[in-house]
Amino acid sequence: LRTLTQVHRQAAAIGLLFQGRHQVGFHLGKWLNVAGRRIDLYTDARDGTNSHFLAIRLTPAIRAAPRPIDTVLYTVADGTFTAGQHVTLPELQEQLAPLAGQGMALAINLNGPAGEAGLIEPVQRSALAEDVTALVIVALPAPPSQPSTPRRELAPSLQAYESTVAAILAVADQMAASPGLLYFKTPAVIPVALGHFLRAGNWIPMRHCKTNPVTYQRFTDPSRR
Repeated sequence: LRTLTQVHRQAAAIGLLFQGRHQVGFHLGKWLNVAGRRIDLYTDARDGTNSHFLAIRLTPAIRAAPRPIDTVLYTVADGTFTAGQHVTLPELQEQLAPLAGQGMALAINLNGPAGEAGLIEPVQRSALAEDVTALVIVALPAPPSQPSTPRRELAPSLQAYESTVAAILAVADQMAASPGLLYFKTPAVIPVALGHFLRAGNWIPMRHCKTNPVTYQRFTDPSRR
């Protein structure tokens, strides 16, 4: 951030390539609010070419329209999560309205399906320990040509990344959480963008711990410690 502060006086736009832990990227995105300067987030193409491309523009509001995204809602009953329900945005808003002001969690899986057990199981354990009342999981839909494939991957383009961020933000907007916990299984650039666009909200990224079994910890804003 000190480097960016020194650079931005001479630059109309700043290009940033972030490769790091998701929870760090989220807070970095919160701090990247340089008035009068555009910050462009780059990422690798993930196609073995070692090339990079402009993925997301940090502007006052996301410019792209939301893409279709799978959204699954789990709620807590008798100390455990109910079966997941695939919901639309209006349905999500309706079902979460009675839970406003309670703890909620949003898990983002852009590498696999919404029902991926390897993500759901540890996230649900963590969410229950955090007294979460509702868990929402969003994931990319399966490619039409491969409806049963577990593999998901964002296309290497500005449109694909920005429209995905827009879809995630649309879901987060329905979650009047206090607090809202974020779980990531995404390219590293996604948490940076979400930190920027969700900086006014009460969101806390969760740190993935490679324990056995997998656990998560809250990663609060280091600047406030």
